[in-house]
Amino acid sequence: MQVCWVFSVWTGFKELPTCDGMMSESIADYASWQQLGLTQSHYTHLLSDRQWDYFEELATLRASQPLDIVIRKLHDAVCQYKSSDTTGYRSCQFAVTGHSSFLDLSKHECGTPPLKIAIIGAGVSGISAARHCCKFGNHLSFTVFEQGLHIGGTWIYTPSAECDDMGLPLHTSMYKNLIANFPHETMAYCDFPFPPTSPAFPTQLQTMQYLENYCKHYNLEQHVKFQHRVDSISLQEDGRGANHKRWAVRITNLRDKSVLHEEFDGVIICNGHYSKPFFPKLEGLDKFPAEHLIHSHAYRTPHPYANYIVLIVGGGISGKDITLELSSVAKEIVWSVKQPCAGDYPSNVNQYPCIEKIEDRRTVYFADGTHKNVDKIILCTGYQYLFPFLDDSCGFTVVNQKKIWPLYKNTFNAHHPTMAFMGMMKPLTFIYRDLQVMWILKVWLGLQQIPSTNEMVADCKYDTHVVGMLELYKELATLCEMPTPTSSFAGVLMQHFEKVYFNHIISKRYSYHLITSEHWISYVN
Repeated sequence: MQVCWVFSVWTGFKELPTCDGMMSESIADYASWQQLGLTQSHYTHLLSDRQWDYFEELATLRASQPLDIVIRKLHDAVCQYKSSDTTGYRSCQFAVTGHSSFLDLSKHECGTPPLKIAIIGAGVSGISAARHCCKFGNHLSFTVFEQGLHIGGTWIYTPSAECDDMGLPLHTSMYKNLIANFPHETMAYCDFPFPPTSPAFPTQLQTMQYLENYCKHYNLEQHVKFQHRVDSISLQEDGRGANHKRWAVRITNLRDKSVLHEEFDGVIICNGHYSKPFFPKLEGLDKFPAEHLIHSHAYRTPHPYANYIVLIVGGGISGKDITLELSSVAKEIVWSVKQPCAGDYPSNVNQYPCIEKIEDRRTVYFADGTHKNVDKIILCTGYQYLFPFLDDSCGFTVVNQKKIWPLYKNTFNAHHPTMAFMGMMKPLTFIYRDLQVMWILKVWLGLQQIPSTNEMVADCKYDTHVVGMLELYKELATLCEMPTPTSSFAGVLMQHFEKVYFNHIISKRYSYHLITSEHWISYVN
């Protein structure tokens, strides 16, 4: 807090009083402390209980959020332990569960079985779930099941666009030159920032390195069973009656093909939603040469498109990024979008409306009556949710391949809330996963209540693709009793989204730095 105040002054965001003013204020402070009976050593070193007033004053001076109440509560709890055990108090363990609450892990009742949790997938959501599960010590046990060889999920890049190293359908949609869609100041996990030397928008390789460092820092890979594919999850009675049910999970060890059967109290689904491409129904698309037609899921590098006329379908982030990348090598980009995309795109990029039909194996007709001959097609048309391992007993459906129903606050299976989903919204930064799993674990450990099934189902109104990110963050932060996004965090996101909407081409040329909770700076690289 001190150094942030120092830099906010040096960078001109905050002002100090005059020298005479600072001296007068210091003399007055010392006089007031003497009246309280504090010795001189307490003035600047042993702050005692006055430290909390000092921290609040620092927060005000640097325009930041004050220290969470839980910090003081933890301090008081440690002092209480110390008063009764001057040496053993250091072995006490606590888990912060909100900005004003914590769980005393030292008070875990002997003989009480820990909550047993299965985490499906070791991507961005899965390793966040694992990191927060680690905080609760003996109160829960967990295992992460990952069918691949590495952590990272969709951030893993492989030159192959068909199968992974084990011959399974490829999960990742990552192309070689992808750059993150968010400034790293808003993209990182809540307690693990990107290195300060990172570019404003990290590359795929830099983001993978960040995720690997995150796992190493919290020693997470010891909890991951790699090359273990979850084949089925079903709800079953555990022998204590209809009201006592657990999740039966069948797993295949892909190394030796052995099959495992385990039961869990809770399941967190973290398998992502960028692995099953959505193919639009376009008249004549099935007649286009298959060797020249792909979904962006299979796109890797621009070289195969050099000197061709390429049709790109879709104006989302992938459509914009791939259009820009291919414009440097393609003869022409024929870009079919629902609405015109603003920005100064290269001269060989021409925007067209929606497609009416495709004829003669290469002629594309558009809604405005124009037509164009193309050589290759890339469909940037999004993805479908895919949960082949969940059976009917799980009590939910995927509506129109685009919406999970009923999913309470985009997190809990409303019919069976011991099943939760993470990262099913888009676009999302990593911190949203942290907030989700904090809330999930608080509910499952009995530290927080959720509404009845009927109330949750009635509340399942969100379309999982279009909810405003900041509104989502604020609501989830409130639900899990964590601080809401700061003004500077929100400001950077909104400024970035504005640039993406009005001129995607220049949006990633900017850098951002959060100075205080209220101030940030942005500049063109």
